[in-house]
Amino acid sequence: IFPNTSLLWPQLFRTLRIWHPRGPDKIEVWAWSLVDKQAPPEVKDAVRMLSLLTFSPAGFFEQDDMENWQTCTETAKGLMTRRYSHNISMGLGREHQDEELPGIFNSSPSETNQRGFYDFWSEMMTADSWDKIRLAPRTAV
Repeated sequence: IFPNTSLLWPQLFRTLRIWHPRGPDKIEVWAWSLVDKQAPPEVKDAVRMLSLLTFSPAGFFEQDDMENWQTCTETAKGLMTRRYSHNISMGLGREHQDEELPGIFNSSPSETNQRGFYDFWSEMMTADSWDKIRLAPRTAV
C-alpha cells in the first residue's frame, strides 16, 4: 500500500485515500469515509455529512487543499525550484520515541512524516533486494 495509500484519522471522522498518478503533473485520488459498522444510523449519517462538508470536491478543506496542490505542482516546474534542494527540515531535531508506540513522533508543527516518507521511498527505490529494506519502525535521530 506504500506509497499510494494514506489515512486521515482525526477524532470525528476517518478517511482512506488511494493516490493514482496519471502523469507527471496529474493525480487522481479515491477517498472513502470510514465509520464503525456498529455505529447507530444517526452517527453514520453525521459522519457522511461531515465528510461531504469537509473532504469532498466541494468541501471546506478539499477546495483549499486542491488550490495548494495545484500551485505546488506549478511552482515545482520553476527555475528556483530546479536550482535548489527541496527543504523539509521543519521540526528537525525535535522528534522523539514514544515509550509504548513504535515509530517517530513530533508534537510540534514539523515535516517529520514527510522525511520518513521520502527516506523510506528512497530506501525502497535503491535497495538491491526486498530483503535489504528495513521494515521495522524508524527511530528518532
